[in-house]
Amino acid sequence: MLQLPGTLEYEFRDEILKKEEKSMPYVTSLERFAIAKGREEGQRSAIRETIKDALLVRFGIVPEGAREYLESLTDLARLKAIQRLAITCQNIDEFTRLAPLDS
Repeated sequence: MLQLPGTLEYEFRDEILKKEEKSMPYVTSLERFAIAKGREEGQRSAIRETIKDALLVRFGIVPEGAREYLESLTDLARLKAIQRLAITCQNIDEFTRLAPLDS
């Protein structure tokens, strides 16, 4: 393997990226929509995991029904609000009172 000097390495990388951009296939609007939906679901999954991790680290438990409830939520704003609550609530009772797990 050949090690290029710093500036040449950056130039080489830039040239490779330019060629890749030129050879990128056309992405249809349907594909863009599917990509966006995939990103949204990835974001939802990450928030759900953050909520569960926060509760587990802070209080040692994830309340019964929380996993199923969180999986049923699709509204990003609601998930983010629950995430903030999981991080800022004083105790697990406050969390379950303010984020009812059966609604």
